[in-house]
Amino acid sequence: MYSINIAGWDNGRYAWNVAPDNIYLPSGSGGLTVDDAYASTVGWDGVTYYGSHSCSTGNCFTYANAYLNYYYTSGYSAATIQGVAAHELGHAIGLGHAGGCVLMTAYTSTRNSCGVFGPTNDDNNGTIALY
Repeated sequence: MYSINIAGWDNGRYAWNVAPDNIYLPSGSGGLTVDDAYASTVGWDGVTYYGSHSCSTGNCFTYANAYLNYYYTSGYSAATIQGVAAHELGHAIGLGHAGGCVLMTAYTSTRNSCGVFGPTNDDNNGTIALY
């Protein structure tokens, strides 16, 4: 894994771990994996694939695989990479895209112009509603 992406994942995970919504993302292996890719033919700087299955409470998490695209992140600041990583981790824990100056906005450029590199109140409220 590219070192700037490793730092981005660590910083994105830390941003969720210190948020007031009681989401804790430990490092290590399990159902959530993070990695990087180098793909110049795609438009994404980060992507998350996830799965769930039916259970007594509705849908239960099965796995999530999140990626940072080094083709883009190699030119990003550390804060921007953290924002992309935290955004993808938000998808991994069940959040969808949202509008405005929030972590879960679909666009890195919007997060940057808003100075959002970790969960906002709206993002935290989303996880509280889920869990």
